[in-house]
Amino acid sequence: MKITFICGSLAPGRDGVGDYTRRLAAELIRQGHQSSIIALNDRMLKDVQITSQETEGTQVKVLRLSAKLCSKKRFLEAKNFIEVMNPEWLSLQYVPFAFQNKGLPFGLGRRLARIGKGRKWHIMFHELWVGMEDEATLKNKVWGRIQTLLILNLVKSLNPFIHTQTKLYQWQLGRFGLDVKYLPLFGNIPIIKRVSYKLNSKGDRLSIIFFGNIHYGAPIEEFCKDLKQYSMKENIKIKVDFIGKCSNEQSTWSSKLKAYGFVVCENGEMSENMISEYLQNSHLGISTTPILLAEKSGTIAAMREHSLPVLCVSRSWDIQKFPKDRLPVGINIFHPGMINDTILEQRNTVIANSLQKVCTDFLNTLILKN
Repeated sequence: MKITFICGSLAPGRDGVGDYTRRLAAELIRQGHQSSIIALNDRMLKDVQITSQETEGTQVKVLRLSAKLCSKKRFLEAKNFIEVMNPEWLSLQYVPFAFQNKGLPFGLGRRLARIGKGRKWHIMFHELWVGMEDEATLKNKVWGRIQTLLILNLVKSLNPFIHTQTKLYQWQLGRFGLDVKYLPLFGNIPIIKRVSYKLNSKGDRLSIIFFGNIHYGAPIEEFCKDLKQYSMKENIKIKVDFIGKCSNEQSTWSSKLKAYGFVVCENGEMSENMISEYLQNSHLGISTTPILLAEKSGTIAAMREHSLPVLCVSRSWDIQKFPKDRLPVGINIFHPGMINDTILEQRNTVIANSLQKVCTDFLNTLILKN
């Protein structure tokens, strides 16, 4: 099968969806198929770049189009690239803000339909619209309504086969009568090597890790109190590592953790090999992504692939109408008293979706549509 992916940016390590697309395209190649990628609105370069990008030993041919180019130029270059690659399928990796700064890509469906005329379309919805949660402001709800209409227009223009990686998004799109299949996310960090690791005995050090973006509004004080009680009860030292670009919220977390006497290491950006090693040698991963959105987090998926239990410590972000039986499974939701050996002993029992499995499932669904 021949597939060309279309995403916003392909700056390595700087765009989560771009990194996801590159890994998926490379895995397709390893499984004997042909794939390529177009970055349609790349904010990290100034012109047109046709090159190859390597991931996990596999080269993927890519076209990167600067966001500084006019739309006419970008779509003409994309059309020419598609004609050379001659794919059976075009796969749009959709994030509204990847294609327009305010998340309002007017005319995207019409332009894509032109450059992909006569080819089959697939869309992976990584994000939908703002203002979805019950607590959203009126401004965000209006903004989100416009984004919703643009998505419906996009689907009408392309008549695609549709995937999304969260049960919430599947439910939301289904409310508009769209047939959407669930394709779980794989992690954004490959497992470099397996390390056999067991929970430290009492009196030793407990390693906790924050990896990736930290969201605002989490109950930091309550978490720190609970963690302190656990460390005193078990007579165990706590070490907390921050990995990657964690946003400005990292300083708030770091200050509070230090105030409670925990050892804090702010490690910054690291190679994939180093991140994989840290994940394998930690006991507990912390996520501040609201539980309803946990399935769209590549960092949560990476923690789970590395057999790391995940504790969701986040602000309230709820949708009352969403069926509670469709909440993500295998992720613990923080409440006082939640940190205990029961969670930590999940260290080597986490089941996750590997890149190879997700790629195979992706292919099988497209083959059925041929």
